[in-house]
Amino acid sequence: MDLQDLRKGSIKDITAQLPELTADQLVELNALEAQDAAPRKGLLEAILAERNSRAPSPDEDEPAPPEPPAWQGDDYSGPLTADQAAWRHARIKPVEPARTK
Repeated sequence: MDLQDLRKGSIKDITAQLPELTADQLVELNALEAQDAAPRKGLLEAILAERNSRAPSPDEDEPAPPEPPAWQGDDYSGPLTADQAAWRHARIKPVEPARTK
C-alpha cells in the first residue's frame, strides 16, 4: 500500500484502513504525518491508538525464558561432551588467592 496516496484521504478514510497496515507501515505513516507542515492531530492520535491496540498488554504473562541446561550450572559435576567442557572452561572465573596477614 502506498502511504503517500493513503495520506491524501480524509482522517476518517485513513483511520478505517489502519488495521490493514503492518506495524512498520504505521510507524512510517506516523513519521510522514508528523513531518507534514500541518500535521493532523486526529490522525496522529488514531495511528497511536492503533499501534497501542496491537501491543501486548502488561497484564499478559510473557513466556518465561528457557532454563539453561543443568551442565551450565556452577554446581554440575556430571559428564560433559567436549563442546560442553569447552563452554564451561571459557567461562571459568579466576579465584583470587586468600590474603594472609
